[in-house]
Amino acid sequence: MKPVLLVANLVVVMAGVILLDQTAPRAVAYNLVPLPASMITLPGKMPINKNFNVHLTGYSEPRLKRAIERLKVALSEQTGLPLTNQEDSWDQQVILTIQCDHASASVQGIADDESYKLIVTTDQAQLTAPTPLGVLRGLETFRQLVERDQQGFAVSAMVITDHPRFPWRGLLIDSARHWMPVDVIKQNLDQMSAVKMNVFHWHLSDDQGFRVESKAYPLLQKLGSDGDFYTQAQIKDIVEYARDRGIRVIPEFDIPGHSTSWFVGYPDLAGAPGPYSLARSWGIKDPVFDPTRETTYQFLDVFIGEMAGLFPDTFFHIGGDEVNGKQWNASASIQAYKSQHGMSSNAQLQAYFNQRIDTILGKYGKTMIGWDEVLTPGIPSDVIIHSWRGQKSLVQAVAQGHRAILSSGYYVDNDRGLFTLYQNDPLEGAAATLSDDQRKLILGGEACAWTEHITAKQIVANLWPRTGAVAERLWSPEADKDDASLFHRLGYDAPSKKKSTPFNGTPHTIPGTIQVEDFDNGGEGVGYLSFVQSNAGKYRPKEGVEIENCADTGGGHNVGYIAQGQWLNYTVDIAHAGTYTVASRVASGLDNGGSFHLEDEHDRNLTGSIAVPTTGGWQKWTTVTTKAVLPAGKHVLTLVEDTNGYNLNWVTFTAVEQPKANEQP
Repeated sequence: MKPVLLVANLVVVMAGVILLDQTAPRAVAYNLVPLPASMITLPGKMPINKNFNVHLTGYSEPRLKRAIERLKVALSEQTGLPLTNQEDSWDQQVILTIQCDHASASVQGIADDESYKLIVTTDQAQLTAPTPLGVLRGLETFRQLVERDQQGFAVSAMVITDHPRFPWRGLLIDSARHWMPVDVIKQNLDQMSAVKMNVFHWHLSDDQGFRVESKAYPLLQKLGSDGDFYTQAQIKDIVEYARDRGIRVIPEFDIPGHSTSWFVGYPDLAGAPGPYSLARSWGIKDPVFDPTRETTYQFLDVFIGEMAGLFPDTFFHIGGDEVNGKQWNASASIQAYKSQHGMSSNAQLQAYFNQRIDTILGKYGKTMIGWDEVLTPGIPSDVIIHSWRGQKSLVQAVAQGHRAILSSGYYVDNDRGLFTLYQNDPLEGAAATLSDDQRKLILGGEACAWTEHITAKQIVANLWPRTGAVAERLWSPEADKDDASLFHRLGYDAPSKKKSTPFNGTPHTIPGTIQVEDFDNGGEGVGYLSFVQSNAGKYRPKEGVEIENCADTGGGHNVGYIAQGQWLNYTVDIAHAGTYTVASRVASGLDNGGSFHLEDEHDRNLTGSIAVPTTGGWQKWTTVTTKAVLPAGKHVLTLVEDTNGYNLNWVTFTAVEQPKANEQP
């Protein structure tokens, strides 16, 4: 006889309908990420022991059976109990019963139902969901609820009713700049599954590499990849691996810019004659597709058709960002084409290119996604706008009837603070003024892991568990914004900005200059805070921060994308007390710039807020100055970031005047 679940006084069975007491308080003490939509705690716990087994009823498919086996393997590893290879039989004690109503769509989409309900009593649990996707999400919740107490492993009794806030909860991984092997991609897919993210946006081509095998155009990978690319068999394997975990795979092939790797093997596609070689540095490059030749579209038609067979998802990302237009401006034939077709700007030329690509994508049943720059007059309304430049672009897109995705504020490759990620919301800021119908066009958001400064060895530790903050923001109710709770649930120790900083090597001297290069050698007395758990409170390792060569004649290095709430510590030896001019070399490519201030080891603000103006680019520098009164001796000075959005190159301290005798600074 199949077991019937009864949940204390909170559950009443009436004609097969379970009614819950919704007045029970919401609990947040469990290590769940993301928090569910509704959670009601009950007395007692359900033990996890050697009798644990899972039974699936209703709709079944191999994907669900594999998910159940993964759960058993995970719990076996956690508990040490022999839970694997058990037969699904009612002759054994069944602890978790799963009821799935019907199949999901054959190709996962944004309309799919991911909801589920989980009821746990002191002796059994029941997971019900309309579709396999809901089952997958509920199994991750169940796995996270298993904890150890004095009696062993158990799950607290509770009732969870859950569904996502947004249908698009993505992670972009850039395999073009630094190569990411298949096993690394799968590790990240596992992490995404654990926090209920459902879109893997795969950046597969850029100036530094073309990463997919094309049988139609083999020189793409032969000459454009340095030998590091995914075979078509590997692509299909990863797509299936992701689907097993309820994750869609959306490819991005960046066109018409960020496209040098295409032209190494096929230079005739470019807006200027070759030959071409792969880029070995970062930034915006000149090579760009020639949008005036029919052969360009013939080539891309064949290529997109080939890729459509590898990536079944409805959506196809074309990039479309950061085209500087230099090749177009220098080409007499392209300028003549613009004139003949009444185009007065490169933006109009790119809009024409995008419209042609949209037609090709439609031929293969695909819907275009592009970065902010594709939002131009005439672009079809079904094109999805992916905003990397901010809420303003997001609002412009939905105001024109486009669906949109937010990535601004979700860059996880740049050491952006955990709290900054968590508080960033697609429906707040400028989006708060939208109508209800317009807000529905915002599909969600996407964390971005660009890999200019992240290698395959670093990416998992760099992204996780910090990306869980983005996952929770996109799944959980908008009201869930308890930073301390999230910090605890992600497994971090509480951050402390004022940890002691040892005097290693020779301290910096003031008067003098602190260079960003000092981050590269921990012996200089430079301390820092990172929200990556493995780095917190330690000297910054070389790979733990974005250290870049300055691109202009200023020389040296810069630390980029400093996030709100982060800080940089400097151990200094101040020659004498007095007033100092503090000059900082900074850059910002954002519309609103940034700001920071200088503190001492007693948390005193020595400078007030130091504003970083917009300089028009991350490598276009200016110097900002203020004054600070400093005491003599060895001290720890802290640069505290008030807002994100700037790069820092160096800080110089110049004496203005010394205090008179017996005068205290």
